[in-house]
Parts: sequence; structure tokens; C-alpha cells
Amino acid sequence: MNEAVPAAYRGLDSSRRAKRVLADCMAQGLLVSEKPTSCVWPRSGRTGVIVEPMLTDQGSCRWTDLLGAGSKPSRRVR
Repeated sequence: MNEAVPAAYRGLDSSRRAKRVLADCMAQGLLVSEKPTSCVWPRSGRTGVIVEPMLTDQGSCRWTDLLGAGSKPSRRVR
């Protein structure tokens, strides 16, 4: 977490942070509904701790920059 995150949420693990955000939203009347989810979180094989994604800077480009104006890719690129 960086300085853009409110101080109340810094230093908390993801579970505690999520609970605090939910409680704050409920207290301010911002929560529309709460529904259970069937999301499976990846866990470390060694420690069993939930593995959180690491955010990185990503670049992008337009096809027209690569192929020229009016061009489309000839195949699906993953």
C-alpha cells in the first residue's frame, strides 16, 4: 500500500483491510448490497497464505501504431 491509500487502511493485511472498508462503507450508507462469492483465492503451497497480486506498470500500443492506419491483426493475439 502506498501513500495514496487512506491512513486507516495502511499496514493491514488484505482480510482485515477488506473488513474495515466494508464496515466504513456500511457506516456511511454507501453499501447497496452484500452478496456471497464463490471466488477461489490462490494460496501458497508452502505456507497456505493467500497470494496477492503484485501490481506493475504495463505498457500498451495501438494496432495502427504497429501495422499502419486501417490495418487489423490477421490472427488473435494473446
